[in-house]
Amino acid sequence: MPTNAIREIRNDDQLKAYYALCRYCFIDDIGWTGHIHPLPGKGSYSLGVFDDNGRCESGISDIRFTTRYFGKDWPSSGISAVASDPTARNQGQIRRIMEALLRRDRDEGVGLSYLYPFSYRFYRKFGYGTLGSYRVFTLDPEEIRPIKSDLHVAQINWEGDDFEHMCDLNNHWIQEYDGASYWPYRSFEASKASAERYRHYYYLLRDGGGTLKAWLRFSQNDDWSKPGMFVHKMVWADPQGLAGIFAFLASHRSQIKEIQLVGPHGLPVDQFCLEHRPKTRLSQEWMARPLDPAALLAAAVAERDFHGEFAFSLIDPSLEENSGRYRIQGGTVEFTPEAADDLPDALPFDLFSSLLLGGLSTAQARLAGLIDPHQLEGSETLFSAGRNIMISEHF
Repeated sequence: MPTNAIREIRNDDQLKAYYALCRYCFIDDIGWTGHIHPLPGKGSYSLGVFDDNGRCESGISDIRFTTRYFGKDWPSSGISAVASDPTARNQGQIRRIMEALLRRDRDEGVGLSYLYPFSYRFYRKFGYGTLGSYRVFTLDPEEIRPIKSDLHVAQINWEGDDFEHMCDLNNHWIQEYDGASYWPYRSFEASKASAERYRHYYYLLRDGGGTLKAWLRFSQNDDWSKPGMFVHKMVWADPQGLAGIFAFLASHRSQIKEIQLVGPHGLPVDQFCLEHRPKTRLSQEWMARPLDPAALLAAAVAERDFHGEFAFSLIDPSLEENSGRYRIQGGTVEFTPEAADDLPDALPFDLFSSLLLGGLSTAQARLAGLIDPHQLEGSETLFSAGRNIMISEHF
């Protein structure tokens, strides 16, 4: 295979070279760059470019999972561990790998691709749009109001069936959110090893009959002057479960000074606080794009029961079969493929991704001058933003 050819990263020497590149490129204070493989999910893979001496010049991992969007399940991919050696940058290697990943994903039936961008401008070139914002809350346990909870709290029992019950509750919980992932995201063995390696704690909350009502995963920092807790994930079945989580967090009053957690816009964290004003910031950390725009657009039309009419054209910078004219009429989506040269009025694909997936509304796009005042007339109720988006796994 010629130098600079894209290869699937499989053997031990390739993995070691890729890990070494990732250790150079990322600030890694927890050791994750030595444990990238085996990747979560069936069908996940990594691609890289190697020099004649076996040194990895560039590499990307593609993690497969299933997410909810528009009330449907979609085979999805998460772009992860994007690394490039300084000597190989500005040579188009990452672009070539990204295009190979997107092509393979589309051919294998993946509907949505997600990523955490190092640069929004860079990934817009591949059609990724913003997913809007979610909220990051910071609070002292002392700020949590008194909560009476009858739920029984215990750490996970890795020897029992706790993990299976956690998966079941997760898969019930995600039905409320776009972008959330089904479990098991990682296998039982990988989840247990990850918890031990990174010192993550799992606590489960059950009612008197033993039914799992909530669970959470968190870690604690080692700052003796301001000990803190970061809640990586929390899942609840109903209001009783959510209240139980906050009662559990409040029990750390004499131990923890600061708790940080993330949640969608609808999560009423302030209502669990005495003063109703926890420190809150918006985070816009995720991007995504459809790999089959017509299918995702049809799902959005069906979910919203949309019967308006409008049309637009798109040029897909990475998957030419998606380029063409789209018309929404009578609750259906019509797509006519056309060459990019015949689409002078095409929407930027990254803008379309943001509109479709809820990161931006038609009104916001007009206000920001991203589209002309009369462009996309009739799309306002379909591209209205404000979706309940929650990226539940960080890859």
